[in-house]
Amino acid sequence: MQIMDDGAKDKDKEYELRVQDAEKEGMEKGKHENKQAVAASMVEEDFDIETIVRLTGLDTETVHRIKESQE
Repeated sequence: MQIMDDGAKDKDKEYELRVQDAEKEGMEKGKHENKQAVAASMVEEDFDIETIVRLTGLDTETVHRIKESQE
């Protein structure tokens, strides 16, 4: 059986934390992209900006940008 020294254990822990951070960041990005897709669909269906903001949690500026990109 091989015994890891403290330096190797620390590197393994650091690697695992980085992987977890990357996974979390990826999930958050995916959620945001999904919200934007839903907002784009709502714009196409002529929902008003305030309703889109309230239902998606996106900020008003983002919803306006989505709307402008569809015009």
